[in-house]
Amino acid sequence: MLRRGLFASLTMILASLPAASPAYDIKPRDSASAFTAKMRPDILGISTDSTAESARAIFEATFKDRVATRTDIRQQKFGNTAVSYIAALTFDFPSGPKQTGEVLSTSFSSPASANRAYFIARNLTFAQDQQPSKTEMIKQVMDKYGAPTIVGDQHLY
Repeated sequence: MLRRGLFASLTMILASLPAASPAYDIKPRDSASAFTAKMRPDILGISTDSTAESARAIFEATFKDRVATRTDIRQQKFGNTAVSYIAALTFDFPSGPKQTGEVLSTSFSSPASANRAYFIARNLTFAQDQQPSKTEMIKQVMDKYGAPTIVGDQHLY
């Protein structure tokens, strides 16, 4: 009886131990092949290093000669204080039959995080006769960011 008890206890203890599994040695890919533009992408010079004020200056310079531009500057209060800060910027220039439309939109962190951009989007709506070819668009991206990197899932990044 004592042997059966010891055997049952030993079996239960061994069964409760975690199974040995092979350890994976996952390491990030070396970014030596990427140059700084690829590591820090930007849209019209606005990146995650940009503050709300610097982004606003870029937006205003980009859209200054476009009369029909709609501007939306969203401000929020910082906590229960009277201090407000820019939380989001959207500049919208509508497209027309002969003009390309453009929307630039950026969201910013609170002043506690230096009021930096964390979301940047640019949408272009090309006029019918101004649509660049796919080849032209790919060339422009490659000129700015370099050759795409193929990742394990076979998508280009």
